[in-house]
Amino acid sequence: MPFLYFPGEARHVHPLGDLHASALPSFALVAPDLCDDGHDCPLSSADRFLAKLLPPLLRVPRTVVFVVFDEGTTAVGGGGHVAALALGQAVRRHVVDPVPTDHFGLLRTIEDALGVSHLGASARAKPVTGIWR
Repeated sequence: MPFLYFPGEARHVHPLGDLHASALPSFALVAPDLCDDGHDCPLSSADRFLAKLLPPLLRVPRTVVFVVFDEGTTAVGGGGHVAALALGQAVRRHVVDPVPTDHFGLLRTIEDALGVSHLGASARAKPVTGIWR
């Protein structure tokens, strides 16, 4: 469950249609529905969703958009290997980080970028590096 849905935090939840590239918040979490995330529908549904969502965001200076899938095809490492993309003007193009990371590493990366304290296991995680402009 995204942290924004924790009790008392619902005031931070907004419809996706309210997200505009011209006035982005410092942080936004977009969790598509089970069709647009490719879970219950063909991958073409997820492709259409991303094709509409991403292009305006990728033009915003100093912005990174993480697209992370949540299920692998094996149980290796607790859930298998999944695709994780860092896209946008803040990252170098065509860079592949050979060092595996996990949700805690991604959280640590976001926390470091925002200059906020580390939560739980992210304090011990290695942030994603080597991809930034």
